[in-house]
This record gives sequence, C-alpha cells and structure tokens, in this order.
Amino acid sequence: MNKQEVLEKSREENGMLDERERRSQMKVSAQMGSWMMVVWAVLFLWDFFHGIDTSGLQALMLSTVSFMCFLNARSNWVLRKECIVGGIVGAFGAAVFLVQHLMVTL
Repeated sequence: MNKQEVLEKSREENGMLDERERRSQMKVSAQMGSWMMVVWAVLFLWDFFHGIDTSGLQALMLSTVSFMCFLNARSNWVLRKECIVGGIVGAFGAAVFLVQHLMVTL
C-alpha cells in the first residue's frame, strides 16, 4: 500500500475525524461514563440500603450503557459486533427493569 491508500483507508475507518480528535472523543466518553457510574453507584446504594425500589435506576443505567454501545458500534468498526451485542443486551435489560419499575410504582 502506498501512502494515499493508507490515508484513504484511515479516513474510511475514522470518518471525518482525525486520530487526535477521535482519541479526544474517546477520552471524554470514558470520563463521562466513569462519573455516571459513580453517581449511579451512590444513588443505587442509598436506595438499596433504605429499602427503596432500585429498578428505575437499573433501567436508566442500562439504557445509557446500551446507547453508548450503539454509538461505539457506529464509530468503531473493529469492535462493531461486540458493541451491537452489548447494546442489544443493555436495551433488553433496560426494558425489563423499566417494566418492573412501572409495575412496582403503579
């Protein structure tokens, strides 16, 4: 492969983002996910130890994870299958917990 072919393949895999922008977006996504997990864990533990239903929090967390998986599948061709499977499993879990939450709170 010559230089132009390598650059063209890189553009196809990364879209319009260059490597620096892509890494920056991945870092921000990872930081956001980490903070989200910390807040979720605090709320979950608080509700759990106070005997409050936690299925709403579970649904929220799994729907967020599912959404992030689907976004990663769109932008990361290498892990596409794993991201799609993770997104589907997360969406299914979110739906189950959402139904459970609705049943408990009605």
